[in-house]
Amino acid sequence: MSADGAAPQGAAPSKGPRPLFVALGAVALLLVLLAAWAYFGLFGGPPPDVDESDLTGGWKGNRGGQMHFREDGRFSAEGIALSAACAPADAPPGENARVAGTGTWKLGEIHDEGPGALITFRPEGGSGGGAGSCEMKAVFVGPDSPTSLYLTHDDGGGQVYERK
Repeated sequence: MSADGAAPQGAAPSKGPRPLFVALGAVALLLVLLAAWAYFGLFGGPPPDVDESDLTGGWKGNRGGQMHFREDGRFSAEGIALSAACAPADAPPGENARVAGTGTWKLGEIHDEGPGALITFRPEGGSGGGAGSCEMKAVFVGPDSPTSLYLTHDDGGGQVYERK
């Protein structure tokens, strides 16, 4: 190309993107969109149309804990594992510590996780941090009917609960 931007004499004019590359790019984009749809739509989307009735009632954990969500927004639990920041001061240390307590809940959208319950929990015996209560969340698991919850704490630990 010359300094004035014109093609040198005898050079072939530039042809834009080749059709084969355009077709391959379109196919790659289609495959990425199809994979995203399959992953989020088939394997991990939230349950459709979740409301309070999907959460109220009893839930049993895969390690023996039990939770109960009441229609009036009250919450109770027994034998659940808590993070050290939430466990009562007199609870035994370690992973196997189990506590009981009460609290309140409300249905909400958990950031980056989907629908579930935001729980303010007061363990029996007070809070290890002295605050008297701590925050937990119970997120619906799986794309089908809301029959499984994953109870988590601020430290990221958690446990699966199934409807009783």
